[in-house]
Amino acid sequence: MARRIARKSEKFKDFLHRVEGIDPSAEGSELFILDQESRELDEIAHGFRHSSLKTQLQQDSHLELYRSWAKVALCPSEADDIDKVCFPSPSPSTDGDPFKRLASHLRRFLVYALRKCVPRSNQDDCISYRVLVHYRRSMSFWVVRKYRERGIEPPSSSWIQGKMTEIMRLLQKHVQIRSHRATQLNRSRVGTWELMMMMDFDLRETPCIELTECHHLAWVIGRVAAVRPGSLAMAKHQGNRHLPYLVWGDLDIQRTDIEGMFYVKMTIRNLKTNSVDPEQEVDNKTLVLSLHSPKGPLTFELSAPHRILTIALRRGVLSGINTIDELFRGQEKNIIIKDEFKDKPVLLKGAPRGMSVKENEPMPSGALTDYLKLRGTKTGLTESITFYSIRRNTAQHLLSKVGADTTRAIMAHDPDSIVMEKYYTVDRTMLPDLTSLAIDDAAGGDANNRPLDGSLAFSRLNKEQMRRVSPMLNVLFRELREIDDEYPHDGDSKAQRNRDRVLRRAALQSVMKDLADEQRRRITIDESNMMARDLQSLGGEFNRRVLDQAKQYTTIGPDESTDEGDRALSTVGIDLECEFPEDEDVSIEEDAEDQFQDQIDRGEEVDAYPDELSDATVDIGNDLSKMDYATAARAAMEVWLAVGTEESQFGTKQKQGSMVICPLCRDDDTVDAETKAKLWVPSKLPRHMDGDFHSGLKKFIRRAQNTAREEGLRGPRCEICVAIAPSSITIPWHSSIKTLLAHVKSSTATKLVPGEAKIDEWWADREDKAQLCAAHDQVKRDLGWYDADFRGSLKHKAKSRAETDDYRNKRLATLSPAYSFANYTQLERPIPIGGGLQLGSTPGWINNRPGIVLGPIPGSGESSTTSMEESAVSKALKAAGDKVTFTPVDQLQPPSLPERYRPYVTMGHIPTNSSIEEKLSERKGKGKGN
Repeated sequence: MARRIARKSEKFKDFLHRVEGIDPSAEGSELFILDQESRELDEIAHGFRHSSLKTQLQQDSHLELYRSWAKVALCPSEADDIDKVCFPSPSPSTDGDPFKRLASHLRRFLVYALRKCVPRSNQDDCISYRVLVHYRRSMSFWVVRKYRERGIEPPSSSWIQGKMTEIMRLLQKHVQIRSHRATQLNRSRVGTWELMMMMDFDLRETPCIELTECHHLAWVIGRVAAVRPGSLAMAKHQGNRHLPYLVWGDLDIQRTDIEGMFYVKMTIRNLKTNSVDPEQEVDNKTLVLSLHSPKGPLTFELSAPHRILTIALRRGVLSGINTIDELFRGQEKNIIIKDEFKDKPVLLKGAPRGMSVKENEPMPSGALTDYLKLRGTKTGLTESITFYSIRRNTAQHLLSKVGADTTRAIMAHDPDSIVMEKYYTVDRTMLPDLTSLAIDDAAGGDANNRPLDGSLAFSRLNKEQMRRVSPMLNVLFRELREIDDEYPHDGDSKAQRNRDRVLRRAALQSVMKDLADEQRRRITIDESNMMARDLQSLGGEFNRRVLDQAKQYTTIGPDESTDEGDRALSTVGIDLECEFPEDEDVSIEEDAEDQFQDQIDRGEEVDAYPDELSDATVDIGNDLSKMDYATAARAAMEVWLAVGTEESQFGTKQKQGSMVICPLCRDDDTVDAETKAKLWVPSKLPRHMDGDFHSGLKKFIRRAQNTAREEGLRGPRCEICVAIAPSSITIPWHSSIKTLLAHVKSSTATKLVPGEAKIDEWWADREDKAQLCAAHDQVKRDLGWYDADFRGSLKHKAKSRAETDDYRNKRLATLSPAYSFANYTQLERPIPIGGGLQLGSTPGWINNRPGIVLGPIPGSGESSTTSMEESAVSKALKAAGDKVTFTPVDQLQPPSLPERYRPYVTMGHIPTNSSIEEKLSERKGKGKGN
């Protein structure tokens, strides 16, 4: 459609004068088309639900529950028109209430809901009063709607709410339900210290810098401007909004008078993500924020403009700017964004496991909290944090700096709203020094005097505590599983996995609480002061790298220090799907003399403590402060752009897991373009290449599917039949891959089998049928159908089965001690027992894996000794010495099994010593040396 130059010239009044006198029923006329459209929309508008999508989903869910309850409690047998049962027609009543039955149904339904609905908090026995309010609101809507659909005048909304409120207030007094759920709201706050600590950790361990820099940018914008996650990323229930996330067109980037310092004007178009009401959006359409570069070089990690420009350079967003030199040396005031990027999201969605990003797909708003929460756990934060923790801390900070009115405007709250005071700044009463204010002490009373001890970074777990987390979690999880009455021991694997997640989450919360309490009990004043100095110094690893990079531009030379600071945490993640990983590295560090022995032998001077004793050790903060601003800014952006490369110390996981393309997929004509371009982690690629994806069978299947897709067939066709059949014959297609494989597998050199009953046997009436069968079998042989590894590598399959069996045995061993194997010492060498047989490992093969001992050999006690000569087995076992213990037969006890396993285990008879002799005699009689 051509672009409109000006607004419409014809007004509504002019249009009515122009069409006056025209018959609206005249087909093809402009008036007829408009009249038909108005009638259709009028019909559709009847009963149109204009509430938000979230409200509609809740209403639908409550109606479905009400219908299901009515089928059970009101009419189990008749369910033809369930709405008439749920919303009965009015009937005469002695008390003059025609909707008495309806009121009874709704009240009884609320009692059922109170007793059987699962509360969100595990500390509550039933749902809260607020949840009942939601049920009342939904049922009030459906009562009015359902009666009007049937042409019946519904009861008034006040009558409905009054009847349901009566039972709700009675339940509150009778059952003593809570007004709100018992769980305390998350009041955690994440500030500068926590963000910089998590950024340093994340840069070291990230496998994908493109995804990491998106999250870091969101953290910085949240810390600076207190924005909601739904204003930056794609929130749920957006309705029909246009671009409901931050796009490049929302950013206006400008240069300043100082080289390397930039200014960004950011427009937030999505302020209240839970409302799509156009009448409400008029009050609060957009919010324009100013993002400035930091004045000093110590906090470049919190510079939103530099992070935005770094992402723009990496993606090629800027017009005429492709390098940092072009960005810094340019003289144009405005930095232009390419037109093709203006509607593309700034924050991109991550691929599974965070190994890459999905181009042009916006990041979900929930991913911001999930990513932040996981990084907080990995860095040792003891409280659960969300993206709103950043917004809450920023609101508290802005309130003390610019006042309540400006803070409320920045947070996009209405001027007369008290949401900020109710949910975001509830801790403001803790800030003033009330004692100093009361006694008029001039040295105190500062409202901004928040103690640093209140920072989550200050109370994080140390390295030793983090090492103990996983073992403690695994032990506690197993104990909880054994005593859990709701664990589905006899259920399917899906039900067990779901319950395992619940138990692991409970174990995680309990362990983190215990460790946090231990940290508070044991921390000393000296440790507290030291941690405070470390946080205030801002001497993070990122600033170390910025200093090293900046020195290259000032000809100072690279820093030779190898001290990277005290890395407080390991990279252990929290995955509720599997066992918590435990640190098994118990290697002992070498002695200092051994570490420097080569230098001592060469007569060189040994510098054992370069960082502590060298005069070249510098104060990072002072050196960065003395740097030219442009040099420091350039260095910071160079560090970000180099993450994951060989030159960078950041992104170790990205370098170790550099994504590669499968060479077999690249050379396979049957593989589609998307699969060929798929990037693999090097550690995972061998398993893919050795698997059955590139086997001859899978290639045969893909060729059949590709051919059917290209030729527009309804099913796959046998390529072998196509190759051997005359050109005049049309080869029929099969209904599925299964029947095609059955046809090829069952066909031999003497016969052809159709594979399914309805397929046309094109070879049946031909005179050269024998030759066709032979040719079919020959082509089948050439394609590798008779090869041993046609369906996949046998070695790989054996390895996979062994891994599966090993994993299954480990799982069984954790269920009960009855499945655990004995920990006896393995025999050092095989012991001959006669008849060419040996007890133990194969001769000449050293088996380092622990052997499986099924139990003590029965019949070795004195009570079971026979008059026969000592057997060869007894001699061999006696030669083993104390490595094997014996138990008399009469003292042997069956293994103790849990009650739930006993129906599945059958205990056999206990063999005697004589039965073992008989078996050995039979083997001797068959011939020696076998």
